[in-house]
Amino acid sequence: MHCPRDGEKMKVKKGNWQYRESGLDDVVIVGINIYYCPVCDEVMPEIPRINELHRLIAEDLMNKKSLLTGKEIRFLRKEMYASVAHFAKKLGISKAQLRSWESGEQQVDPTADRLIRVLYSSDKKSDLQDIIIRFEHISKRIRPEKITISSEQLVAA
Repeated sequence: MHCPRDGEKMKVKKGNWQYRESGLDDVVIVGINIYYCPVCDEVMPEIPRINELHRLIAEDLMNKKSLLTGKEIRFLRKEMYASVAHFAKKLGISKAQLRSWESGEQQVDPTADRLIRVLYSSDKKSDLQDIIIRFEHISKRIRPEKITISSEQLVAA
């Protein structure tokens, strides 16, 4: 590999990389190849399997005990390929409110935090639009429908 700045052949070493490219401050990738230019000090990490890396970051965010930070909300929204307008609409809030959370100007409230986690988790398992449609259909019901389970279903379970 050659340096993009001066064309020099880059050297490689194993090391840790603070993955600021994720938009998060506290993600460190341990033991990856890091290329560096001996002439101009240009540094470039070799980050394998970025999709898997992002999935692991998101999984860690889903399991954290404290409320999501603004940067974490932005990371999850971008992982869902959702615009600010689209995501705000799904959360039932204004774009300005979402922006204030993502910028860290305001902290997300616990209910919205849980909804963001549910939307992210659901989006990864099936189509987000389908889930929203089903949710809207369920929320329009006046009373629950009768649930009927046959003995055959119980035996099969």
